[in-house]
Amino acid sequence: MHGKDSSSEQIILSDGKFENNSVDKFTINAPKELSALTALDIRHNNTGVRRGWYLEKVVVDCPSTGIKQTFPCNNWLADYEGDRRIERRLKEDLSLRKTYPPAVPWYVWVHTSDKKGAGTNAQVILVLYGHGGKSANIKLERNSDALQQGHCDQFKVDINDVGIPYKLRASLNSKHSSHSWHLDRIEMENLKTKEHYRFFCGRWLSKIEDDKQIIRELPAQGPGIPKPLPIVTYIVDIFTGNKPKAGTDANAFINIYGELGDTGARPLEYSLQNKNKFEREQVDRFIIDAVLLNKIRKIRIGHDNTGANPSWYLDKVVIYQEDQSYGPLTFICDRWLAVNEDDGQIVRELTLATDLHNTTYHVKIKTGDDLQAGTTADIHLQIFGEKAETDKMQYTSVNNSIRTSQPGQFAGFTFQYRDLGKIEHIRIGHNGKISGKGWFLDWIEIDVPHRREIYRFACHRWLDTRLGDDGVEHDFKPTEIIKTIIPYEITVFTGDKVGATTNAKILIQIYGLRGKTDEILLENKFDTFERSSIDKFVIEAPNVGKIEKIRIRHNSEKIPSAWYLEKVLIQQYLSEPFYTRDRKSDPNVEEYCFICQQWFGKDQVGKETIREFSPDSGFGNMLYDAKGINYLVHVLTGDQGSTGTSANVSIRLIGSKGQKTRLIPLEVMQHRRFEPGNVETFLLEEPDIGDVAMVEVQHDGDTLGDSWFLDGLIVEIPAQERTFYFVCNEWLSKYKGDRRTKRLLKAQDLINPSLSSLIPYVVNIHTGHIQTAGCDCDVSLKLFGTTGSSSEHIFKKREGNFERSAIDIFQCELEDIGKPIKLRVRILPKSIQGRNRWFLGKIQLIKHIKQNIKEETYSFEFNDWISHEAYPYFDILIKGSIESSMDQTTYRVITKTSNLIDASCDANVFIMILGKNGDSGQLALKNSSAFVNKFERGHEDIFTFESILNLGPLNKLLIWHDDSSVLKSAWHLEYVRVDDIKAGQTYIFPCNKWLSTKKDDGQIVRILVCSNQLDYVIGGHAHITNGLIPYKIEVSTSDQPNSGTTENDWIIVEGNNNRSEKIFFKNTIDNKTLRRGQPDTFTFECQPLGEVRRIIVGHQGKRERPFEKYNDGDASWYVSHITITDSSAGIKYEFPVQKWITINNEGDVFDCATRNENSIEQQPHRRKINYKIIVHTDSTSGPSTDANVSIIIFGTLGNTGSLQLKQPGQRSFQRGGVDEFIFKCLELGKLKKLHIKHRNSAVSSDWFLDKIEVINMDTNEKVAFPCKQRLGRKHEDYEVQLDLTPI
Repeated sequence: MHGKDSSSEQIILSDGKFENNSVDKFTINAPKELSALTALDIRHNNTGVRRGWYLEKVVVDCPSTGIKQTFPCNNWLADYEGDRRIERRLKEDLSLRKTYPPAVPWYVWVHTSDKKGAGTNAQVILVLYGHGGKSANIKLERNSDALQQGHCDQFKVDINDVGIPYKLRASLNSKHSSHSWHLDRIEMENLKTKEHYRFFCGRWLSKIEDDKQIIRELPAQGPGIPKPLPIVTYIVDIFTGNKPKAGTDANAFINIYGELGDTGARPLEYSLQNKNKFEREQVDRFIIDAVLLNKIRKIRIGHDNTGANPSWYLDKVVIYQEDQSYGPLTFICDRWLAVNEDDGQIVRELTLATDLHNTTYHVKIKTGDDLQAGTTADIHLQIFGEKAETDKMQYTSVNNSIRTSQPGQFAGFTFQYRDLGKIEHIRIGHNGKISGKGWFLDWIEIDVPHRREIYRFACHRWLDTRLGDDGVEHDFKPTEIIKTIIPYEITVFTGDKVGATTNAKILIQIYGLRGKTDEILLENKFDTFERSSIDKFVIEAPNVGKIEKIRIRHNSEKIPSAWYLEKVLIQQYLSEPFYTRDRKSDPNVEEYCFICQQWFGKDQVGKETIREFSPDSGFGNMLYDAKGINYLVHVLTGDQGSTGTSANVSIRLIGSKGQKTRLIPLEVMQHRRFEPGNVETFLLEEPDIGDVAMVEVQHDGDTLGDSWFLDGLIVEIPAQERTFYFVCNEWLSKYKGDRRTKRLLKAQDLINPSLSSLIPYVVNIHTGHIQTAGCDCDVSLKLFGTTGSSSEHIFKKREGNFERSAIDIFQCELEDIGKPIKLRVRILPKSIQGRNRWFLGKIQLIKHIKQNIKEETYSFEFNDWISHEAYPYFDILIKGSIESSMDQTTYRVITKTSNLIDASCDANVFIMILGKNGDSGQLALKNSSAFVNKFERGHEDIFTFESILNLGPLNKLLIWHDDSSVLKSAWHLEYVRVDDIKAGQTYIFPCNKWLSTKKDDGQIVRILVCSNQLDYVIGGHAHITNGLIPYKIEVSTSDQPNSGTTENDWIIVEGNNNRSEKIFFKNTIDNKTLRRGQPDTFTFECQPLGEVRRIIVGHQGKRERPFEKYNDGDASWYVSHITITDSSAGIKYEFPVQKWITINNEGDVFDCATRNENSIEQQPHRRKINYKIIVHTDSTSGPSTDANVSIIIFGTLGNTGSLQLKQPGQRSFQRGGVDEFIFKCLELGKLKKLHIKHRNSAVSSDWFLDKIEVINMDTNEKVAFPCKQRLGRKHEDYEVQLDLTPI
């Protein structure tokens, strides 16, 4: 290296790899007087097999002077390339020079403790904090002798000037949990000031020792530090929100910022309360030890987007010191941290919730799509409002995860600032004032939730001194303000039919590209929704974007209730435009018309009270120009013979949550047909349906020439960088294959999507030596192992492949499945006339893991015929396997169709059984041995599958149908039972759901979990070993006169899997049960009932007096309430009976009203707390009651059961009175409803109830349930019970 006045000696760059497209870094010692360098010479010794080297550039950074220089080369150093030189002198490109404040040299002495195992080979990282700032990460150079037990190691490092230090953070950068280090202390000396500082630790940095932390903060001691700062324990409570799929499996972290620096990013690994952390509506507590931060200002929290379900809805974070030196600090988030939700951010900065004067701003920036549009420069932004303006904000200071270096990239961040008022303009730029730092800015969006506005800035320009206008900074005014809450005018046209009028409540929900509104009540007025009337409603609701559909719900409790809806017109008032837009009518209003022409009402045709409608595409001008997301669909036609088609092909995309697109025609423009071997690509713009789980594909061809062999489809979502693969390998034809022209394809690995790395294999396929052993089919392989299964890989039939005595060699990549167990082989015929039988000898898989590591060979010997007609596939065990559980067995599959109206199905049904040893593959449920017409209402159909490799203990089952029936494609499945005939084991898979695109949640694919796993403890209940389940029955007899009994009574409990025997409640002299107002508890054991559905209750006289007459008190028994508890799962089933049971009856049937799950595993957050119920009786004349009053309170976590409101010795519910009651029960969550009931048996039973208030005495949260009406037989609608909803 050459300086202005001197040069260095020759420096050997050892340990460099110098691989293609790589960067090698070296730390060298040289006089700082050389900087800035004038030139450098670089050469190599021209030895080795690959001695030639193409050098792009050399970058030299001298922290001591703060100068970073770049020396371009862009040439070969080789004696056989270019000018054949192996030595070059490089000159600096001055335009690329960077300068920064010079670093300060320090000596660092690290003292490892003299404890057993105290040393480490892991990378140690230090961060130094001082009153002048903090350092970058200081990585201590690793070698085999450093950081060993009892050693002191010296390092020399350059650190940016931080002033007088006050703390040092030490951490291990290791993914291996076995790495541990016991640090005694660290000493540092500033070589500029000669001042010496000490940092004492004396603790483990380890994931297996001490408190399992690999980050320690050490307070500084030394000159200028009168007293070291204390180490403080911060308690961090993380509240996950209450939304579907709110929990996360990703690795989360938090960084806490205070007046004295920050904690650094700390992993949130060990929750003190929950084994499974960050579950929905759960609170997780973590401990963070750090040097005192003083006043905490903000936090930065996020995750790494890994795991099966990385999306996370974070409610809030609460932080306080263990010594309670100040109260809890709350940081409200109430947003998603997810790449596919909200604004796509997985890291958020949160400020204290007490800063109520602050306004939140969400900024999103789009870099242009042009080549070289990105920049690596630092971006800054300043916002000017009518009230105030922000400071100039650097991206790196707001969120250093933001990137704008790639074309088409989106960047975003959130910050809080005082209210700026209406935004008038912004100033944005970057610091790349030298050549090569240009940036093409496409647009900026600023969302201000407080103002319900989104400001859009259309930029479309370069920020570069070389292109466009001068300067790298520019001002922009808003081009559009989008209102997030906008007015809608809804016009409802009631039809001109007899009986079309309704007095029922009508509710509407609007769905658009940006989301959906809540259900909106179209407030009733007098004479609303009369026959042939037109009613208008003006509402404010979220801007859902382009409206895609509406849902109308008709509350049919009132009489008359039937209603005939002709149509609905919606006018959507849009944003205020700041530039001229090409619109055909009012630029601020869009109109949508929904043609309905349907009856609503339980007494009308179809008995529908909820209907959905799409806008009429022929109505007016749909002014909104926004579209759905783009899908790229690649269609792969088979490449052998006449596999193409000129028929009209259509597809429908179906999402994992049941959403689906319209049936989309695919028009091949160039050839007007799908040619053999071609891949046709189509760009579709459709609504976002989430992950694509299935594709429905069909064509309308009727002739032999329309036959089409489809290899498969690939669906891409470019904006989300997602790709989904669908394998078909079937004919769509009325003359070939199974003669079907419609297929339903599911995404590969629907159950266990592979996240494993790919491993290369060489595949040797040996066809047998017997006559006619060859075939004309493609061959499919799928590998199963100890950790999962691979994707299916298809080897195409080529000339000479799969012929008699042939050994065909292929290469492929399969997912890592652990140790191989078996190989699934399938043949895929190309036509029904070809050779569709194949004699397979064996298949060898040769696994290559890494270079220079010995390959592994797995052999799968078969020596038998494979026929597509006989069986769809064959599983072959790896040679040498001694697993007895992998012998062949017979599975008997029994499906129970529910006994519901329209539960039957005529579609083609398929299953896949999953066990410890893999899956069964797709099995078609074709021929039931029980019924000719299978899947009929209430029927159990039986299907038998022989010679299947034993899957071991079964755990899941996938079942679906192809939706091919026109009349009966909705199927309600109660359960599936699978019998392993050889092992004598039975497995139950409860379902109790619809498989239908039109009912329930719209899904026709169900993943069922086996209910047999009963040999474990849930919620502290007993261990079950004999196959019997303990159940508890709680019976509440009413306190009405003569409601008790001295007779014997009985109950039968029915579930979806089984039914109990008749269980008697014995009444004896010593055991007086079922008395008036008395609760009784009984227990019994039986085979698993599954989900309890109903009970049958009977009242029986004692046999010792069969001819006696029964007095009135014994002739009947009034049951108030019965609760059945499944003790194995902690699930309660509630039956509000409220009925007289007559003696010697045949039994009264009651259906389950609610299911209350108390399992700790299912609801870890529920605990017993006190609730106060306050009842306000109105002060009008004659409102009191002497009747018995009971209530049931319903919440998001369960209900209380029936509660009797009684106060011994007191008269309750008097005119103008306020009565209070306290009950202890399991936490209910957010209160949703209150059911109140009173019995009109008293003289004064007419009662005017004003309201009821419920107070959670743990949180002091009060919920009011207004009533303001009478409950009695003398007035109005004679209600004796009501459901009240909260305000």
